[in-house]
Amino acid sequence: MRVAAPASRLISAFASDPFALTGDLTSSVVRGSAIVGRTPVPGVAMRLLTTASIDAPGPFTATGLTTTTDQAGRWSFALTPPPPTAVFVIDVPSIQVASAAVGIIVSSKITLNANGRSLAGTVEPAQPGRTVTIERLAVDAEGRLPGGRQVCVKLPGGKLSCGDAAWTAVAPIPLVAGGTAFSLTVDQPGSYRVRLAYEEDRQGRATAYGGMSPEVRVAA
Repeated sequence: MRVAAPASRLISAFASDPFALTGDLTSSVVRGSAIVGRTPVPGVAMRLLTTASIDAPGPFTATGLTTTTDQAGRWSFALTPPPPTAVFVIDVPSIQVASAAVGIIVSSKITLNANGRSLAGTVEPAQPGRTVTIERLAVDAEGRLPGGRQVCVKLPGGKLSCGDAAWTAVAPIPLVAGGTAFSLTVDQPGSYRVRLAYEEDRQGRATAYGGMSPEVRVAA
């Protein structure tokens, strides 16, 4: 069992983009003690399962999604829309074969534009009734916070690489236009970005998309 897409065991994707798990099922051709080729296994039913952990899979829960391999042994599970986070395993009950666990983290696609001190952007797909947070980069040219703590790494060429600790929240902004847009006027120059927090249930499982915009620069 091979999972062709995503190519890694943990992938990030946008909820607004088409998303599918794809791969193929083949049988080894053995000569002596060596595998010399593979042949497709067509017409085999498989199901998509979920589990809690990518590192220690199990127990498993059926998603209700099933498919059958084509003549080339290929299979595909389209997730429309995909969940905010999940760990999947593709199971073939008839021959007792399963794939490795594959995790996904799905986010909203957020844009951000600056026109003078006015910031505006969009969120896709729509998240009605939710709020985004405008954040400002709070470090100096050396990557230090006002108190002196170093929270950024200076890369070759002088560009800073900063994590979340380098950003400070400016204001919460309710989404408008059915949960697809926001706007704000800021009172000082600097680098800004917009965060949409993931909503979680009591078990810490994401129930609504989060996301982060690219940063923009507001000039003095």
